[in-house]
Amino acid sequence: MNILVLDTSSEKFSLLIVKNNKIILNYSKILKRTYSKNLIPIIKKYLNKNKLQINKINSIFISLGPGSFTGIRIGIAAVKGISLPHKINVYGFSNMEILVNSIRKDLKKKVVIILKSKKEDYYYQIFNSNKKPIKKISFFSLNDLPNFLFN
Repeated sequence: MNILVLDTSSEKFSLLIVKNNKIILNYSKILKRTYSKNLIPIIKKYLNKNKLQINKINSIFISLGPGSFTGIRIGIAAVKGISLPHKINVYGFSNMEILVNSIRKDLKKKVVIILKSKKEDYYYQIFNSNKKPIKKISFFSLNDLPNFLFN
């Protein structure tokens, strides 16, 4: 199984390549506002470097955020452009769910995942002890902290 995983939801781009069920690349780079010109060349570079052709990719996973709407849009557009001609399966994932599922399994309390947005702004989501969302992804500023932070 060969898989590409991309996260374009923040200024830090991440690319993971799995070849024959083994992680062969875990790459991250600050791209800020240059996704539109750098995304496809970076993907091509690392596929070539790892001797993997795009038509040999079985699945592509792309982050659906939360994060930069423009970055997410560019990532989705690039993945669609890559996947459609080669009939590659595409799946979206939430960064919040990835993070909550990286926590140990024997939780007995609620979990709050907080991700930095811009400047003094943050995204957050609350999960129950079974790692199921209690609330949709929300947003706060340091000037207006949610009450749950103090309970």
